[in-house]
Formats: sequence, C-alpha cells, structure tokens
Amino acid sequence: MPGQNRFHSFEAQMARIKFIAQTKTQCQLAEVLGIKQASISEASKRGRVPASWLVVLVQKFRANPDWILEGSMPVFLCAGEGGRPADLAFLRQIPLEDLQKEICRRAEKHQ
Repeated sequence: MPGQNRFHSFEAQMARIKFIAQTKTQCQLAEVLGIKQASISEASKRGRVPASWLVVLVQKFRANPDWILEGSMPVFLCAGEGGRPADLAFLRQIPLEDLQKEICRRAEKHQ
C-alpha cells in the first residue's frame, strides 16, 4: 500500500507474530496457530492478518493485539516483572466471541 506506515505493514505485523510465536517458517507458525500453511500464504496474498490469529496469540501468549497490528507497546498484555506476561486468568473468563469482536474492531480501526 503506498504511503502505508512501515510499522503497520503486513510484513511488519508478520515479523511481530513470528516473534511472539517464536517461529521462523510458515509451517512452524501454522502449527502454533492450529491452521494449515496454505492459510498463511493466502493471508500473505491478501496482506491482512486474520482476527482469528490475533485471538489465538492473545490466548496462548497474552500478546498485545495493538503491538502486533501497529507496533504499540507493550508486547504482552499486563506484563509483569521482567516484561513477562502476568497471569491473566480473568482473560480466560471473557467469552471468546467478545474477545474476537474487540480484536476485529481494533484491526478495522487500523486499516
């Protein structure tokens, strides 16, 4: 996209996703996300991170969707000592549908 902020580019978002998931290849990332590698290729062609990936990254790693999408700190939600994710048991109590809606809303805001 011409004029797109380099921190908001799909490539930058994918780099942040791979950092969170500690993966280097599409196959490794697909395994972490519980999807097929072809889904990553399709997202790359579209240039958009699916909201469902953000949900998985929040649930598995407490990743901050704002950091993934736009590079806004912190990397993790409610980072504890040493920048490591704190125990966020309350996050598991939020209905998945509500969490996904909020992530979608934030993703749309930055497109």
